[in-house]
Order: sequence, then C-alpha cells, then structure tokens
Amino acid sequence: MTKMVSSYPHRAHIPIKATFRGVRPFYASLVVYLLLAIGSVLPTSMPVEAWLILTVLLFSTFVQFRARAVGSEFSAVIFRIWPLVLVLIPSLMRTDHLGYAVQKIDGAVFVTLLSATLAGTIIRTYGKEGFLKYFLSAILFVLICTLIYKIMFGFWDRGVRYFINGPIVFGWMMSSGAIIGLILFQQTRSKKYFILYSLFFCSALWSLSKGPLIAVFVTSLFVLLNFGRFSQKLRFVFGAIIIAFVLISFAPGEQFQRIFAIARLVDGSATSSDAGSLDIRRAMISRTLEIIGNNPLFGVGFGNWQDHAGYLGYYVYPHNIYLEIFAETGIIFGAVFVFVLIYLWIGCSIEGRAVSLVFLIGFLFSGEAPYLRLALTMLIAFRCRGANLRGC
Repeated sequence: MTKMVSSYPHRAHIPIKATFRGVRPFYASLVVYLLLAIGSVLPTSMPVEAWLILTVLLFSTFVQFRARAVGSEFSAVIFRIWPLVLVLIPSLMRTDHLGYAVQKIDGAVFVTLLSATLAGTIIRTYGKEGFLKYFLSAILFVLICTLIYKIMFGFWDRGVRYFINGPIVFGWMMSSGAIIGLILFQQTRSKKYFILYSLFFCSALWSLSKGPLIAVFVTSLFVLLNFGRFSQKLRFVFGAIIIAFVLISFAPGEQFQRIFAIARLVDGSATSSDAGSLDIRRAMISRTLEIIGNNPLFGVGFGNWQDHAGYLGYYVYPHNIYLEIFAETGIIFGAVFVFVLIYLWIGCSIEGRAVSLVFLIGFLFSGEAPYLRLALTMLIAFRCRGANLRGC
C-alpha cells in the first residue's frame, strides 16, 4: 500500500483499496459538506433531534485527529475570521429581528469556525490533493442520494427539494464539485476526473439555477487559464459544451427556459416570462443602493434590509451578499469585509481560490450573509502555510 503523505503542502497519495485510513478522511469530508450544506450549528436554528445528530457527527469526526492539529487550525481560523465578527456584531446590536440576525451569524461565523477548522485539519493531514479527492467523493455520495430521492419524488420538479438543499445551494455545491473535478483532471490527467467534472456540471445545470451555472462557467475558465496545456483546454471546453447539449436534448423542453433566460437577457430578447426573476433582481439592486445612500456610515442594522425595502421586503434579503453587507453594516464595516476577502484571497492557494470563486461569483446573484461560510471555508482552509507563499 502506498504510504500516505501527511505533511502539507505535498501531494497526498490516496490508497487504492478501501481501508480505515481511507474511510476516516471521507467521513470527515462528508461532515464538512453537511456543515456547508446545512449552514447551522446552533440548536435554535434546527430541530433538537437534528442538532443532536450533528453534534455527534462533529464530535466523532474531530476526535479522530490529533488535538494539536485541530487546535492549531482552530486558532488560525479565529485569527482570520475575527474581523468579520467586528463587522457583524455592532450591526447585530441594532437589529429589529434578533432571531433572524442570530441565524445569519450562525451560518456566517459559527459554521465557518467548524467547517474551516475541519477542512484545514484534513488538508494538514492528507494534503491539498487528498482533501480535494475525499471532498469530491463526499459530493458524489450526496449526488447519488439526491438522484435516488428525486427519482422517487419528482426528478424534474424544481419544487421538490434536492435531498438536503433547495435548488440554489444544491447548484452551488455541484458547481464546486465540477471545479474540483476540473482541478484534479488538470493536475493528474486522469480521465475519470473529466467524467466527474461533466457529471457535476450537468448536475448544476439540472438545478435550473442561473447563478451557479454562470459561476461554474466563469470559474472553469479561471481554472483552465491556470492549469494544463492549451490543446487540452480546447478539447476540454468542446467536450463540456457537447455534454451540456446532450443533457438539454434529453430533458423536457420547458425545463430549461429558466437557463435560456440568460441568453435572452444578453441579446436583448427577454420576454415577459423572464420578467419575474430578472426584474426582481434589478429592482433589489436599485433599492439596496438607495438604502446604502440613505444610511451610508453604519447601515440599517443586521437583518433590517427587509424593513427598508418597501414591497421588496417580502424577499427578506436582496439576493446579493455584497450589497446586503454594505446596506446593513454601512460602508465602514463593509470596507472591512471587502478587505478580509482580499486578504484571504491573496493568502490562499490556487486550488482554494478556484473553489471559492464559484461561491464568490454566486453571491452576486443569490444568497444571504449565512452563505459566506461557503467561500470563507475554502479561502481559510486552503491558506498558504509557511513563509513561501508563491505557488503554495
């Protein structure tokens, strides 16, 4: 059996046969996925039974790793996330919706503390490539469960949950799987990762969410510009396009009208049926900019956007995380938030940048503050370690 390489950032060699050493990191990676997908760790945000199960999963996962490694990762996460707490806590004190605001803190801060610590510990133990492979396996496992669930209750019905999540978060997680598959394909030249990229790309398309589809397309270009040779990039692009068209050809025609709305918007031929989602997004952006202009310094308070958005308050948040932060915390703390993202991006490895970019782009179209956990976890866990930051 090939010996595992545990020192970061060297490449981990995953054992071919399923052994306990392979099960442990897969289990830990699956818990990371569940943390990111569920987005909550406080008992006030979920049924007591679910919280107890999640607590047992977390405890049984962390005890498998050395306490010193976990403690070191936790300290590193605290060091990088405290400025975000500085941004959110003052605005939390001015909220008119305390329960909702605490729920947002739960997803953005508390989940990130645990998921980034666990992901970073896996990377410290098994290397970056090791984590990518195990996390990809966890995403594949969830996709298989989702396929079974959707076949039973409504494969093409977007109103039926995608097992754990709704269509948007599911689309984001599948998009991250596609990008991980693309990274591993470019690094290892193994065709199985091209197959997995195609599978997860189609899964993101299956979610019928425009944001994740745009994010995975742009991030794929980012990865192709940073990995591999030019001829391979061309073949990869053409292969992905062919697979996407094959999927569309087998799907009911009306299902992909949501996706085609992107093309109609670009060429100016958007119809009245496209007005719902697109016009609401435009109205939200316009109204949020007005809120920022009226409350520039300290914002309206965490969770209070809905009280200042008029009829758009029905949607609770503006579906643009960056504008949400500036509207609810003000330009001062909003600038701190942007600085934190830039700092984490500069100090992150190329793999972490690529995976987090899916979410950072997605934040432009949908989601709210708790979803920051998705990008922050990858940016912090894949941070450059040691003095040599170039090409880490």
